[in-house]
Amino acid sequence: GVGDLNLDVPSLQAYSLVSRSWRTESQHLLFHQANFTSMRRFMRIRTGMKASPAVTAHVRVLSLGIGQNYQTHVQGTELPDIMGMFPYLYELRLHLDRPAALPMRTIQQLSSPQTPPISALRITLGTIESPDFLLQLLQVPWPLQYLSISQPHSLATDAPCITAKGLHEQTPPSWKLTEYRTDAFSGWEAVLEWVVLYSLETLTILHMPPAPQNVILTLVSPRLRSLNLVYDPTSPNNAFDGMESYPPFPELQELTLTNAVLTPGQKKYQSIPFSVCHFGTTLRIKLRNMIEICPTIPMRMETITVHYDGNLGYGWKDMVQDYVNLDGRLKMKRRLAEYPPMVPFHDVPRDDTWLAKRAMDAAVADRVVPSTPPPATPKLLRMLFSC
Repeated sequence: GVGDLNLDVPSLQAYSLVSRSWRTESQHLLFHQANFTSMRRFMRIRTGMKASPAVTAHVRVLSLGIGQNYQTHVQGTELPDIMGMFPYLYELRLHLDRPAALPMRTIQQLSSPQTPPISALRITLGTIESPDFLLQLLQVPWPLQYLSISQPHSLATDAPCITAKGLHEQTPPSWKLTEYRTDAFSGWEAVLEWVVLYSLETLTILHMPPAPQNVILTLVSPRLRSLNLVYDPTSPNNAFDGMESYPPFPELQELTLTNAVLTPGQKKYQSIPFSVCHFGTTLRIKLRNMIEICPTIPMRMETITVHYDGNLGYGWKDMVQDYVNLDGRLKMKRRLAEYPPMVPFHDVPRDDTWLAKRAMDAAVADRVVPSTPPPATPKLLRMLFSC
């Protein structure tokens, strides 16, 4: 079957247009993710989906740009109705322009049985003028296992609007997380502490800014299997500064240093926890320098994944291939616009499209979908036939 072939999503999208025999299989990936960036676009797509309601059953990831501009964003008040269109939704990605774009009354409506019980929630914030909407959103009784909160363009402030005191006054969440992702937005440490305290026994995957002395990291270190340290891309940094201060990670299998600047020095790479077998980083130095560093990374690593942006110049593929012929651990991958889907940890990197798709399908396979109420009898028929 198509599911057993090693094909990427763009290839399947092209093949599905010319091959009727692959129609059913390719439909699952063609409609796997739905992106709505404006109400105008959403209204057109909704018309097509209502004409083919079976298509909505294939959607696993829903990405919405929530804002107050009709032409450039989706209106927040439409969120419950939009989610209700996709009964087998697995992951919801909300890009919020500002808190006012998602009214409190709308958030309360998300608790309705008509909205699917998603497993993963990814929140990307434009601003955090008030934390109330975020706290309310985290109180929706979804059976979350994966949570991501980020603010890509945050500014450092002396007084974060999200505090530990305000979080601990909230009702304890109903979920137990397997994975949590955060960046250095104002108040991120307080949110990390609040999230981890309610998922201490289940959290195995963590994305966070580098913080060697963080007490919460010490609490979760015995169970972590994947750790991604996200450095500030706008400032130079030494990826291994303070690495010796991190707690031991006896179960850690995957270590990723995002936006890190790697420098030569065999001794520093020996500080990588002994259990790690997959090492990843972002290319922020010259490719030749990166290739010179690779041999100093301990041979116990099964893979060394380097994510890059744009064109690396003439002849770079030959340079990489020459090294791969000697050391097959190196894998060059184009950097994704977003982090990979939030699915259970595997022994291989989770940006594998097929693994993510199969994991999501398995998670929603037994979901009970509420039946749609029968349409009301038109008023004219009731008058004529006393219905």
